[in-house]
Amino acid sequence: LRPVTLITGVEAGTHYIVPPAFFNENFAVTYGLGELKIEQAILKASAISPAAIVYGAKISDQLPVSVQVSGVWFKKDKPNDVLQNISTKLVDGNGNDVTGTGALNAGTYTVKPVIVLKPVTNELTSFESNYTFEESGLTNGTVTIDKAPLTVTADPKSRLYGASPEP
Repeated sequence: LRPVTLITGVEAGTHYIVPPAFFNENFAVTYGLGELKIEQAILKASAISPAAIVYGAKISDQLPVSVQVSGVWFKKDKPNDVLQNISTKLVDGNGNDVTGTGALNAGTYTVKPVIVLKPVTNELTSFESNYTFEESGLTNGTVTIDKAPLTVTADPKSRLYGASPEP
């Protein structure tokens, strides 16, 4: 026969630890509840930078870049069970979000991972409360738009000195 300790919850949050019963005629036993605080698991995400893109290529053909998610997962949870959406957004050198799907100007852009946890689907599963992303756990990538090569060649011409120029 072994004593059984009761824990009132397994999700992130504060729960109670109920001690097992102990009977002995030599002791005056009193009981007190313990407190168990289960912290949210911190997940991390890193945007994987693509190779350089040459100006003129449509950004929609080059992105999205991949995002790698890591962290400690509870044994029953899998990333696809917990994550509703994994995407990226581009930010220019001034910190403005880049929208649209056309060609971008040459330069370097920041690729930020965007992670959305699945909402609570029932009272037994609470992914939003068990997992969190901290800003420090999000690693940005970069994408560089290289200048496209352009060759300008003037056609050879001639004229007599002092003659009016041709249009």
